[in-house]
Amino acid sequence: MMQNKAQGLPMNTLVLGALALLVLIGIAAVWIGGGGQIFSSFGNLQVKQK
Repeated sequence: MMQNKAQGLPMNTLVLGALALLVLIGIAAVWIGGGGQIFSSFGNLQVKQK
């Protein structure tokens, strides 16, 4: 009898899909306007010089 192997997605595909999802969520947050507050706080950071 033939043994059927379970077909699954390769790990690389799952990782790339998760990264793509994170990027899309980030773009949506900036596009909606919620990300604007996050990036403005980065602009307020000051670099201390010696």
